[in-house]
Amino acid sequence: TLFPYTTLFRSNLSIRRAHLPFQIQFNDADLPTHELAFFVKGRFLASQEWLYRPFLYYVLCKPLDDQATQILPLAQKCIQSCVDQIPLIFHHHRHGATWILARRSLACALLILATVRVGVMIVPDNWQGLVKLSLDTLRKWESYAADLKWAREVLGDIFKSTCEWFDSQHAVST
Repeated sequence: TLFPYTTLFRSNLSIRRAHLPFQIQFNDADLPTHELAFFVKGRFLASQEWLYRPFLYYVLCKPLDDQATQILPLAQKCIQSCVDQIPLIFHHHRHGATWILARRSLACALLILATVRVGVMIVPDNWQGLVKLSLDTLRKWESYAADLKWAREVLGDIFKSTCEWFDSQHAVST
């Protein structure tokens, strides 16, 4: 299983974060003002997402059984990392890695939409705002890379259909 490796890797991430030089340390709530701290925070959040993404895939793709229930908190950590990354990426200024960060925002938005559709996890209350922010990020950089415009259009279509589906499900349950 992945549990021991996940625990070990998460522990290593925490240790490395705790030993960052003062100038590039960051907290979870604020946007770092130091450029290197901004990138380190982004890498930290991306690492967390990658670490927990297999658990999210498992929960989204398998029927909810005992094992899925056990790994649900790990899958939730992947979604929380996505929630934290989208606003951070939106504030990125043109300075290299723009395409990679736009793609990361897209991936996070798609994972959030998949979570909304499957409905077995806690979805962030502001999931629609986060997806709109990801769309804004793609829109901001699409003139520099044609595939980002295409990605924004595809994400927009998926977002629209998910909102319609969500509204129809919510109307039925009220």
